[in-house]
Amino acid sequence: MKKFFKGFKDILKRCFKLIKYNIADLILFEIIYKSFILFAVLFCEDLFKYAVKISGITHLTPDNVILMIKNPLSAVICIILVFIFVYLTLLEIFGIIIYFESAKNRIKLSFIRIFTEAFKRSFMIFKPRNMFIVFMVLLFPLSNIYLTSGYLNSVRIPEFILDFIKENVILSIVYIIILILIYIVLFKYIFSIFEIVINKTDFKSACKKSSKILKGKFIKSVSYFIMFMIFQLLLTLFIVIIAYLFIILKIKLFYTGTDIENYYWLCVTSFNNFFSVLLSIFILIFNIAFLSVLYYGYDVIEDDHYILKNKKRFDCKSILKTVVKYIVIIMILLVYSDTFYLNVPILKGFRVWTKKFGK
Repeated sequence: MKKFFKGFKDILKRCFKLIKYNIADLILFEIIYKSFILFAVLFCEDLFKYAVKISGITHLTPDNVILMIKNPLSAVICIILVFIFVYLTLLEIFGIIIYFESAKNRIKLSFIRIFTEAFKRSFMIFKPRNMFIVFMVLLFPLSNIYLTSGYLNSVRIPEFILDFIKENVILSIVYIIILILIYIVLFKYIFSIFEIVINKTDFKSACKKSSKILKGKFIKSVSYFIMFMIFQLLLTLFIVIIAYLFIILKIKLFYTGTDIENYYWLCVTSFNNFFSVLLSIFILIFNIAFLSVLYYGYDVIEDDHYILKNKKRFDCKSILKTVVKYIVIIMILLVYSDTFYLNVPILKGFRVWTKKFGK
């Protein structure tokens, strides 16, 4: 057990080293991606509305969705939309993997280079031999594992279907078995995505390599990943608690009057908006960083050359560029947090607590 925790600590250390190597450009890539996806989603919405219109349906409901699929042109448009969403999902994942690959090799890529490389390599999914990766990506939202920060991550099984399953014991057992199988398939072949991006292999060969990498290490890897998810949860809870306590302390010491409660909720809402944007960026980055460390560690057994050993040199021009990047990032995130809000269960759970504690 001691050896297991030591290994986990070592993996965390390598994760942070990979992430921080050129983090400003990584965050800027995420910002560009999110801006790009907003325009892409608007286009997809118009395309979907057109598919509904030509199928002769006024309002789409679960009852008449079959009528839409029966229309050949509507069905083709729906298939195209699925491929677009898969492409947009992989665009982000490919970009982050490209960043970690360059960080491992101690090469600094600009955020524009990361985006253009990811944009080009993502087209590999349209090759006939790589088509099956579409089905793998569509399993991401069903697994509830945060492997994308895009709109695909918001896809969930409708509540009325889940309620119907819960009411039937046999269906509940079948549903649990299917979920377990999805987790096994996803984790067994998760490194296939790394193989496709880094070595540009076809999906079938990539799956074989992923299975080979995890041979004899599957349970250990899953255990590490579960521990990592718990670590992320605890870290998020710690940050939220510290932030809320700071808000309460600040208001208690420096503010008085009838508007104190309104100002308190203004601070809480502002923090929730800003922190939810950060979470939407960093949860995926941390997850892929963790998987990257496992991939490099297992693929290059006993070879620790990818652990970054930066020799810090004073470079005035480089420092100035980095400072400018961070200023731009903070300004964009502040603007973005005012217009975008991600419902984060952790933050929602603290609202009741802060209301009682704040009073």
